[in-house]
Amino acid sequence: MIRFLLIVMLLFVCGQSQAQTVAKLTITDNLAASSKFGYGKPKPAPAKDQFEMIEDKGTQVLFYADVTPSETLPDAYRLLFTAYKLSSGKNEWVDERMLDLKKTSTYALTAVNFFDSGDYKIVITSGDNKDVVLAEGNFSIYKN
Repeated sequence: MIRFLLIVMLLFVCGQSQAQTVAKLTITDNLAASSKFGYGKPKPAPAKDQFEMIEDKGTQVLFYADVTPSETLPDAYRLLFTAYKLSSGKNEWVDERMLDLKKTSTYALTAVNFFDSGDYKIVITSGDNKDVVLAEGNFSIYKN
């Protein structure tokens, strides 16, 4: 009986050891003014869900994920940020970014340039398993 309990506990701990968590996803177009000139952790500007397209230049959207550091994570792990355009009920792949993080990381930050107006979705998954969705959010890009 004790062996059985030890095996169950070991499997539980091993299953939890690779669990990355994203506490919050912020979709914005810039960093907060207070973090541009200081040291330390950058902070995102307030979240937005609509972005204006600059003709011929597109628009840059910033994705800032607050991640939870953990000693149970491996020394290095990956997060995959994948952008999709929502059209006719389908998710059309646009771009993706694979970020390498350390187990002590408190945030992940990336940006993607978009050149078409429409509705989009960003999905953050584990770099090891795309089926493990850690966070997602929707936003729109419009031409003025």
